[in-house]
Amino acid sequence: MNSLSQPVRCYSRVSSMSAVLSLLLALWGFLAAGCNSAGMSSVTVPPPPPTPTSVAMVVSSTANDQFASFYVAVTSISLTNQAGTTVSVLTAPQSNAFTQIQEAEFIHLNGQMAPFLAAMVPQGTYTSATLTYSYAQFTHIRLNATGALESVTDAVGGVNSIPQTASVNLPAPLAIRGSAMAVSLDLQVSTSATFTDHGTPQQDTYAITPIFTLTAVAPAPQAPARVMGVDALISSITSGGNSLSLMIDYAFNNPTFPVGATFTVATNSSTVYQGIANFSALAAGMIANVDLTLQSDGSLLATRVEVDDPSATNVLTGPLGTVFDAQHQIVELGRTNEEFNQSVVPGSNFMPYSFDANTAFMVSGQIAVPSNLPFSAMFDSSSMIAGQNVAVGSQVIVTSGGAKTHATTITLMPQTINGTITGVSSSAGFTVYTVSLAAYDLFPILAVQTGQTTVLQNPSSIQVYVDSSTQMLNSNAIAAGNVFRFNGLIFNDGGTARMVCRQVNDGVAE
Repeated sequence: MNSLSQPVRCYSRVSSMSAVLSLLLALWGFLAAGCNSAGMSSVTVPPPPPTPTSVAMVVSSTANDQFASFYVAVTSISLTNQAGTTVSVLTAPQSNAFTQIQEAEFIHLNGQMAPFLAAMVPQGTYTSATLTYSYAQFTHIRLNATGALESVTDAVGGVNSIPQTASVNLPAPLAIRGSAMAVSLDLQVSTSATFTDHGTPQQDTYAITPIFTLTAVAPAPQAPARVMGVDALISSITSGGNSLSLMIDYAFNNPTFPVGATFTVATNSSTVYQGIANFSALAAGMIANVDLTLQSDGSLLATRVEVDDPSATNVLTGPLGTVFDAQHQIVELGRTNEEFNQSVVPGSNFMPYSFDANTAFMVSGQIAVPSNLPFSAMFDSSSMIAGQNVAVGSQVIVTSGGAKTHATTITLMPQTINGTITGVSSSAGFTVYTVSLAAYDLFPILAVQTGQTTVLQNPSSIQVYVDSSTQMLNSNAIAAGNVFRFNGLIFNDGGTARMVCRQVNDGVAE
């Protein structure tokens, strides 16, 4: 009964005024208690759920040097919270269509990161994740019985295959909080595949079961999460807002069916431009290499934009497989490809190029090469060596008739090596690590090819130069006998490979 619609009535006889007052006071207390408990009971309105968090997912990998490339075509990603509620981050395709997959090449992301997708995710604590993929493949490089370069590509699934479920490990519950944050989807390459080289594809044995680790990206104190050296096609420009749309193709693709993702990226007065004067010099169709930061509102800001070849309609990035300096020819082992308005794209393993006096040789601006290095950090046609990571720009792709695609630019790019420290020394203010490479690493394999005039004296060893600007992300003590991953620019100094190192990570067993 509602006390407001049906008042409480009390009857009593009193013999004195004091008794009347006492009764009235008691009645007031009774009514007050009755109204609060029976008629005026408060209703607790739950607060609205917090605004979903803008989550930027980046992809990366942890790998040794056994594979030249490793691709995974992701079809869906979902997160499950503590209450058992599942949230879709990447929606599975309604049909097995090539246009609906999100593919990435992971070896070039060894210890590095690239944007993969963005999604609004309800705030909460997530304890598990599910990822499906339509195919996964790796490529192993070796020399055949005649000494010729040979690639072995093994795969599971296919473009139109029924999606399979990968393993996704969360080392700790994933707390999605705040207006924006970044998470990293890291492929554990060495545990995701096994390969036994028996000399011929028919005898080789392999298995592929992708295993990922999903973690929150921990930004530096008072600094946003950063992504360095992303190759992308500028698909559009917004002059008034000083922003651009970047299409990132993480792997080789049919130009009719891009499998990358498009991101809107802002610039500001602090953005550094390399190869071009400023923002106004950018144009749709240019292929750029950019550094990005995640802003507090979830948007992306370009801190560096590098365009080495404004006229290039194709840029293929990957290690040099063969260098024939005398014939002015190279073969590139492509990993990622960016193209504009192309009906033909390079082959996925070996891409031959010709170069001449008009070909521009340069070093990527991703890493500032110190001026006080105790060696000459040069990169040109006479110092190129097989195994170096390069971006080759071209305007017309030739894939038939025996002709070679002409390289308009060849840019030395950072790369990651995984090796064992065998010695530590110092020189000109740098700590120098002598790093021994595994026998399956590209440098020792490719150096013994016949016909090359520029080769390393000891291709199984690299001198790594570290200074105060190097990011030391390792947790293990750096000492002889331990394995680490080093990322930087590798130069050929008169037959000795030397790296200007920008980042050190714990290594992966060889």
